[in-house]
Amino acid sequence: MIDQLIPLWERALERTRVRADDDFFDLGGTPQTAQPLLANIESLAGCKLPLFLLYHAPTPREMAAALERPDFADFPRVVPLKRDGEQPPIFIVPGLGADPNDFFKLVRRIETNHPIVVLQAKGVDGTEEPFRRVEDIAQNYLPTILRIQPKGPYSFIGSSFGGVVTLELSRLLAARGEEIRFFTMLESFPHFRRLRPSQRAIRFSRVVINHLKTSLVMHGKSGLGYAIARVRYKYMGGKSTGMPDPDSKTPLRSPILQHLSAADYEALRQYEPVEYHGKVRFVRASIGAYFPRNPAAAWKPWVKNLEVETVSGDHNGITRKNYEELARVLTRYLKEAGL
Repeated sequence: MIDQLIPLWERALERTRVRADDDFFDLGGTPQTAQPLLANIESLAGCKLPLFLLYHAPTPREMAAALERPDFADFPRVVPLKRDGEQPPIFIVPGLGADPNDFFKLVRRIETNHPIVVLQAKGVDGTEEPFRRVEDIAQNYLPTILRIQPKGPYSFIGSSFGGVVTLELSRLLAARGEEIRFFTMLESFPHFRRLRPSQRAIRFSRVVINHLKTSLVMHGKSGLGYAIARVRYKYMGGKSTGMPDPDSKTPLRSPILQHLSAADYEALRQYEPVEYHGKVRFVRASIGAYFPRNPAAAWKPWVKNLEVETVSGDHNGITRKNYEELARVLTRYLKEAGL
């Protein structure tokens, strides 16, 4: 089987002389080139394979061993974007409908001798129905975390909605007598209904102004109706009530990830954050259309020790476009924490 897999690696990487223990990603493979490679492996194996299998078995030898298994249920539900080192891993908790591949470039640039894995949300591969409660999401992650690292202290990077889920994970781990050693939020906020009235009023005005500016540029005089529809969609629970999305004709994500995002948003809307008594490093985006500009004030009822730093980009861009700057910040945080 190894001899049959090596040519597939060479074709995907457009290179010759790939060896049995050569890592696809270390040789320049990316999430984009991984997709056709996995399809070719499926054709060779004659079966459907897990979406993120290549991250668990990135060499021809490891893939051959994986294909000999009767099933893939024993693979942990994580995406190991950085496998180096024998130290306890750093867990990335993904945001609303997030594709683990979104963190690929970021993770490859973080300097640490600890592995970095992205927790795989239920429903991200389209084979299962996602959860709609933060408590259920965290409870589902917990066995995977304990399987990989049975004892703490634990290290987490919570991206957007993932920061809220990490708060719930901290409650579950504390109930087991465990501690969190490192906790960084990336643009994570409670649902706007949990903010103080003054904060909600500021956010609402910014949403209206931003949509008016955007819609007038994009849609001309008809932009006012579009802006009103967008504001109603955001503030009347459109993602979870089935209200038509004015932008539904131009989806930016796959239907599977849009469905996961809607479920995650419903979970966020319902969740009452729990108190966290440790230190949290918070990375905010320099460009923010809707989110509070003072994260410490937004989180004050639940997190007392929150240190804020700003990086270039917007909410999604800090991980997808400005990942090099964010990687430098996270590398510094990890070094300061001894990781």
